[in-house]
Amino acid sequence: MSECHWCLSPSIEVLCGAVIAPWIQGEHESKVASQERLSEYCRCNGCGLHFFSKRFTESQLGMMYSHYRDEKYQKRRQRFEPWYTKKVNFGIGNSQETIALRKANLLKLVNLAVMNGTIAPPMSIVDWGGDQGQFIPDFQHAPKKMVYEISNVKPMIGIGQVASIQEIEAVKPDFIMICHVLEHDHHARETIKTITELIPENGTLYVEVPDDQISITPKRHTSVWWQFFILNHRLLFIVLDAYSLFSLRILKKRLPLQILKQSEHVNFFNRDSIVVVLKSFGFELIDESRYSTDRKTSKFEMQALGLLVKKIKPRN
Repeated sequence: MSECHWCLSPSIEVLCGAVIAPWIQGEHESKVASQERLSEYCRCNGCGLHFFSKRFTESQLGMMYSHYRDEKYQKRRQRFEPWYTKKVNFGIGNSQETIALRKANLLKLVNLAVMNGTIAPPMSIVDWGGDQGQFIPDFQHAPKKMVYEISNVKPMIGIGQVASIQEIEAVKPDFIMICHVLEHDHHARETIKTITELIPENGTLYVEVPDDQISITPKRHTSVWWQFFILNHRLLFIVLDAYSLFSLRILKKRLPLQILKQSEHVNFFNRDSIVVVLKSFGFELIDESRYSTDRKTSKFEMQALGLLVKKIKPRN
């Protein structure tokens, strides 16, 4: 990889090797010693983004998103991640506590900006990748509330659905929210470019991502033979994966035999990495927030980072 796919900086540093989560592989691929099963965890020294270098194949994307978080997905994933139970799977996007927290956080940011005269009250809202639209706050005087969702899930009552960029253009949104989407997106910059072209001057964009950059990584050089050996022995993989998650994320220590797993999240943003790219597309930072989501979908408290920005000029 010659440049950062987010800010286009050529200053890329490989922090360590990584493996593709086995549950993402098809049954016929899971025993093959293919480079498609290996990745690298990198840092962009230009913007600060951390990311996995390997782009998922169409087959791997299909394994993840064709029946996203249905029963088959949950069982396949739990086979390699025993902690990914039905309760955890259902709680993602359905926890009433999390929904309320996310809606309240955004509503507070927007209301304050409207009161200050920084932005206009939202009138036509599109939630990009917003599932059923359950995270759209109860904005007053917003007659149009739409969700753009590729999984074809049925939106909630009172929420419309747009299925293409052309349909979004017809809606003429003055407020687009993209929450917990960019961390999944290998083409995040292209997504922001498209959104920029859809938002009018003085329109508003809200970006929210997990605040979960990996600060401690395994040692940089790991034997490829050892990586394939781990991947081909399910119980060993489960043990080392759990051990690595605990020691890296909780203890924040670099210990022997740790592995790093590339799963659904391929991008790990911080505040500066988002701001620098949004500014390059003509946005101005209005407000920001960090808040904790509930613990019902995880044993550990999760943090979210939200940035409210306003389009002030066309892209250079």
